[in-house]
Amino acid sequence: MTLKEWVTFSTALIANVTMIGCVGGAARVSPGKPERASTAFTKTADVVYTPGNWPSALEADLYQPAGENLRPAVLLVYGGSWSSSDHRWQMTLLARKLARRGFFVMNAAYRGTPDFRYPAPVDDLREALRWMRAHAKQYHLNPDKIAVYGFSACGYLAAMLGTRDGPPEVRVQAVVAASAPTDLALYPTGDILPRFLGATYAENPALYREASPVTYITADDPPFFLNHGTDDTTVSPDHSKVFKATLDRAGVPNELHWVEGRSHATTLIFGGANEDAAIDHFLWRPARIFPNPKFQGWRRSGISRATMSSIIKRFPPR
Repeated sequence: MTLKEWVTFSTALIANVTMIGCVGGAARVSPGKPERASTAFTKTADVVYTPGNWPSALEADLYQPAGENLRPAVLLVYGGSWSSSDHRWQMTLLARKLARRGFFVMNAAYRGTPDFRYPAPVDDLREALRWMRAHAKQYHLNPDKIAVYGFSACGYLAAMLGTRDGPPEVRVQAVVAASAPTDLALYPTGDILPRFLGATYAENPALYREASPVTYITADDPPFFLNHGTDDTTVSPDHSKVFKATLDRAGVPNELHWVEGRSHATTLIFGGANEDAAIDHFLWRPARIFPNPKFQGWRRSGISRATMSSIIKRFPPR
């Protein structure tokens, strides 16, 4: 069995065995098991989303729920230290889960090292957002209800899409960023960031600040759902602590969930409960995908009324 097959199998087998805690002013979370509707969907693979003059032709897999009702959408971003390898397979199970819950999903590839450096992948994913909105009618997605979801390096990219200013076509309405490096100044050594940024921290500290999502937080940013393993030595928990504190100071609604005793890798592999909390208690209910009166799980989720109220305003019922 290859490593790719093992990770996919392991994720499917044990995706729901952990529970999570919510800290930073909220109570500890035990999300429960809300009623969930299941929606049929179709997958269209390898759709080129970049224009003809883009440096590289980039592809995405599309997951479209059945029916013609407008659907909220999620742009999924895979990890891999910002390398040029196409790791869309990492997000296949999550894409299917989201599509079954009623989201239109775009699982997009992007440029990376060694051929391309920052800000290439950010530019690519902004182009993916433009593509989604340009094709909203064709795929029955709601252009005003687009979230971005990523883990690790892709959590970084998700956070960049959530905090960087830009025209409406490249903004998102919610962000899920798991184990994300959000303050690159916390990485003064190592070889991954010099490959991605083209300089060490000692050579260009201003670039590390310019490339950090935490630098761009403002009060008009969308709500954030953050989670992080408490024993993560790859991306220090300090990233999420600093990011949450900065969101709090700016008045941006956010929730930080700690995965107790988990490392970077095991937070991903044993991530089913985190995914369910992000979908069911952060994205699903506010989006009003299925107006199910039995779904009351969010009331026990520890998410504050202020956060929920802000999210609902951004995802108004249709």
